[in-house]
Amino acid sequence: MALSEKYTLLRESSLYDRMFYCFHRLGIQSNILVSAEYSSHDRTLSDNDIYAALATVIKAHPPLCAVGVRLPSSSTGKHSLHLALLHKIDLQKCVVFMDSDEETRVSPTLLENAHNTWDWTDDEPDTPWWKVLVVGRKHVVFVYHHFVGDGMSGTVFHRAFLAALNSLPLHSKPVPTQVSLTYPSTIQYPLEPTEHSNVTPSIPRLLWKMFIWYLLRLFFGGKLVFGDLPRPRPYAQSVVAKPVYTNRTITKVSSYRISSHKMRAVLSACRANQTTFTPLLCTLLNLTLAADFYPHAMFGASRFAFDLRPYLPSAQFGDLTRNNVIKNAAAGSAHIHYMEPFRKAVAKYSGSNDEAGKVSLFRSTVWQLVREHKSKMDSDIYGSIRDWMAGTLIGNTIEDFMTTSMPRIGHFTSDTYLVSNLGPFWSTPKGVSTTVDAKDMWTIDDMQFSAAATNGNVGSRSLVLNVAGVAGGDTVINVSYEDGIIDRETVGAILEKVMEKLDWLLD
Repeated sequence: MALSEKYTLLRESSLYDRMFYCFHRLGIQSNILVSAEYSSHDRTLSDNDIYAALATVIKAHPPLCAVGVRLPSSSTGKHSLHLALLHKIDLQKCVVFMDSDEETRVSPTLLENAHNTWDWTDDEPDTPWWKVLVVGRKHVVFVYHHFVGDGMSGTVFHRAFLAALNSLPLHSKPVPTQVSLTYPSTIQYPLEPTEHSNVTPSIPRLLWKMFIWYLLRLFFGGKLVFGDLPRPRPYAQSVVAKPVYTNRTITKVSSYRISSHKMRAVLSACRANQTTFTPLLCTLLNLTLAADFYPHAMFGASRFAFDLRPYLPSAQFGDLTRNNVIKNAAAGSAHIHYMEPFRKAVAKYSGSNDEAGKVSLFRSTVWQLVREHKSKMDSDIYGSIRDWMAGTLIGNTIEDFMTTSMPRIGHFTSDTYLVSNLGPFWSTPKGVSTTVDAKDMWTIDDMQFSAAATNGNVGSRSLVLNVAGVAGGDTVINVSYEDGIIDRETVGAILEKVMEKLDWLLD
């Protein structure tokens, strides 16, 4: 480890580090966030509660001290990126108490403002690449650079924050807001997945997928779902130059909340039909896009994000799902859909005069489509991990990633929509020692997830659906999209039609 006044250089960057550093630095994607609503009997979150709990979480999770430092590379004209750990964190610079704001809840407007604030642009970082917004003294919004961790890391943060709150004395003394950090030579920093995975990349698979996308765009470019959207704006091309606002992606967010009562019915129906919520949501989107918005489209494409933690070798990583580690360990799987079966399924509901018959036929057809999609999702996991590992075959400088990987990512993702589902958050902490009575325990009653829109030259040009909720509570779908590419009214109409078809399945 190398030392400087502000930080300790821990190691050279990984593929994830370089990717998300470039995304932020070039104005492609700003941040991601996970919010939670905290409640306790007749209490709200005080300044001291926040600072004390944060200090505990920071010391338990070294990635919250991590920043990226760009240095000249041994290759002429190129730069290497290093992961560094800060020596000191001033909590007052990391927390925003939104007491006087009109916002008392986590609304789409608040999410947009958080995503369109581009922090962490200093070449010599001295503050962590995350912040906490405290809204109405009960909502804690954890906003972070994707360099710090993936979406699942946001739930890890809140689980640790909840445990820290419940470990505080009921009337705790004021705590210092300066957190000093020292690192032993054998610091237990989370291992980098790409460097320790036992999966090998497949070049033939990648070439085949590139060829398929080339043919689709060549022969069916005018018959693709979302093929009529405008081309995204160019992004910045230099990581050395200071970012310019006009080159940055502007995120818009539309939200839909599924009530706890309705969500219980949805999950019960999924279990009865041997499937889960993510393939159901993808299928509902395909039904809607095929029948209501792109009636002449032949093909569409979706992606879903999945957690790599269960697929990493336990000999090196242990049980990451159980151990709650903040890290980047997510990958994506893309699927091309022939849209006619979805269009025909909707026609079965709307084209018959036999009310009972059409409902039964529609439901059986749709659930079959959902099961088929789940089967494809499951069977493609291993291949998608091989695709993900292909990023390790390129050079390890920032410029290598920009010139080689970023165009390839855009080739695979630009015409897809993305579903990223964090799953249910279990509020009741297990095995947490606490000094307070059960009635004074803090719980999490609501959770939201939102990732900023990504420039469509590199990510999805259309919609990114971010899903989260508390077990037994509401589920919130936050849809992010790039300003100027698709309008808010269209996104709202798509969500309404998706939920209409969900009602057809449940009524």
